[in-house]
Amino acid sequence: WIIEDKFAGARPPWERVGTTIVDDVVPFELRKLRLLNGAHSLLAYVGLLTGYKHVHEAITDQGLRAIAQGLMNEATDTLPDTIKSQAPAYCDALFERFANPSLNHELAQIAMDGSVKLPVRILPVLESHDANLPSSFAAKAVAYWLTYILKQLEGDQTIVDPNELVFRRLKKSEPNRRELAQQLLAVLGPLSQIEMILDYALDL
Repeated sequence: WIIEDKFAGARPPWERVGTTIVDDVVPFELRKLRLLNGAHSLLAYVGLLTGYKHVHEAITDQGLRAIAQGLMNEATDTLPDTIKSQAPAYCDALFERFANPSLNHELAQIAMDGSVKLPVRILPVLESHDANLPSSFAAKAVAYWLTYILKQLEGDQTIVDPNELVFRRLKKSEPNRRELAQQLLAVLGPLSQIEMILDYALDL
C-alpha cells in the first residue's frame, strides 16, 4: 500500500506494518498504470490471440514475456525521475505475480473495455516514443488490441467495451480492412504512430 500523506488530522502509524507513506502519490499511480496495467493489457490481447486463457499461462511463453518486458522498459523511461530507479524491482515483482497460477486471472476479463483503458495505460508510452526509431513495444501493444478487435468483429464475436456499438457500426460500413483498422484506431484518440501500428496489426 502507498498512501499520500494528506490527512485532516492524526492517522494510524500504518508505516509500521509495511505501508509506504509519501508526499505525492502521482508517480506511484503512473507506475501502476504504465507497468502493471499496461503489461496486463498487452498480455491480454496477445495472449488471447495466441490461444491462452490466463495471465499465468501467457507469461510462461518466453516470446510474450519478452514483449511484456520490452513494454515495461519503454514505460519505465516515461516515469518521473523520483521513481524510475525503483522500476526494475517493481517489474521483477510483477513478473512473479503474473506467473502465480493461484490468481487465475483471466485474459478475457483484462481485455474488457480496452478503448478506455489503452488511452491511460499505453498511449502515453506510445506518444513518448521517438518516431524516428524503427519499432515500439507500445505500438505493438496497440496493434494487438486492434487485431483482437478486428478478429472479434470479423467472427461476430462478443466485444465487451463501451464502444462496441461504434465498432460494429464501423464494420457495417464495409471499408477494406486497413480503412476499418484506421477508423478503429481513431476511437482511441489522436495517435502519432498510426502507420507503425497498422503495419504491425495487419501483419498478424
